[in-house]
Amino acid sequence: KPNTGENCVHASASPFEGLAERMNWLGYKAERDSWGKALMAAGVKPKTIKDWTLDPQVTYGDKLAPTTKSIWDTIEDMDAQECIDKCAEIAAWRPLKKPKFGKIGKQVQPDSKGVNLYLKVVKAPEAVEGNADVKEVLAGDDTGCCILSLRSDAQVATCKVGTGIRVQNAHVKMIKGFIRIVVDKWAVLKEADAGAIDFETVDEKNNVSAVEYELA
Repeated sequence: KPNTGENCVHASASPFEGLAERMNWLGYKAERDSWGKALMAAGVKPKTIKDWTLDPQVTYGDKLAPTTKSIWDTIEDMDAQECIDKCAEIAAWRPLKKPKFGKIGKQVQPDSKGVNLYLKVVKAPEAVEGNADVKEVLAGDDTGCCILSLRSDAQVATCKVGTGIRVQNAHVKMIKGFIRIVVDKWAVLKEADAGAIDFETVDEKNNVSAVEYELA
């Protein structure tokens, strides 16, 4: 006869956990299960589903401050569709790619976009005649130097002579035929981390902002 020691009902904590238990205990495959089919239709791959049956740590959320947590704990107590949506979000999540940094002598051209550089400030920021909102600063690396066009007080404050700076996602703008590296709201200019600068002396002789281009 049934008794408390030999008879029980197990309630899964989420639709996914129920699928995982059917797969782990009964040998089910996700493609044979109606909810598993819905999960795959939302973009979650069979291999990902199988990996998640072992309750690994998953990462998702804000790219700059992501959450890492057990997949089962993440979707606990969710209804079917909410659980599918969350699983699809987690499966599609990718970390930010690390930016690749170049050198002025190779990366800075009249049509350059997405410019990432480690530089040292050579000359302090100066006001631009006729435009009070823009300051220009000369900075460079061991392959050359260039004028940066700054748009914020924080950027200006960072650019002290001799300071190593990190410039990301800047772009080149041609001003009367001369190159300027524009650091706008879509770009980043911060003081470089210790050890990030891999050169001692800036090549001031190769000033790419001093070269005039004839543009069509």
